[in-house]
Amino acid sequence: MLQPEFLREALGLLKEKRYHTAVETSGMAPWENFQQVIGFTDLFLYDYKLFDSKRHKEYTGKGNEMIRTNLRRLKQAGAEIRIRIPVIKDVNDRELELIAQDIEALGIKCVEVFPYHKIGISKYCQIGYEPPEPFKAPGREELEKYRELFREKGIQAL
Repeated sequence: MLQPEFLREALGLLKEKRYHTAVETSGMAPWENFQQVIGFTDLFLYDYKLFDSKRHKEYTGKGNEMIRTNLRRLKQAGAEIRIRIPVIKDVNDRELELIAQDIEALGIKCVEVFPYHKIGISKYCQIGYEPPEPFKAPGREELEKYRELFREKGIQAL
């Protein structure tokens, strides 16, 4: 989403060939960037990590106001959205009820709830940085319990 001109061109070429298009995003981009690609995008895979902006800033370095505003605007524009939630034990698992309420209020009907993974840790070493203390992932039973929070609100939870 930080290179909207390129993305719009690539999505346009795919749409010409009748491919289904999807954009995975954190939502941390100017709304104008979304406006450039929305007409060429069949599905937005939208990350939602934390509800509380202060905690979002603590863990990611930025608040989530822009992310939540863009999500609301995408929904108002009629975009198809699937929320993606990487669950981190003792970090965002405490906010899943709030996230579920927010998604329900927006009318979004599908979420992916999956465990945090450590794939990015090796990248720190590759660029010469000390990796952070790894987060913990929830187990299968916990994940299913979290998915049920969304299902109780009529949201499909994968």
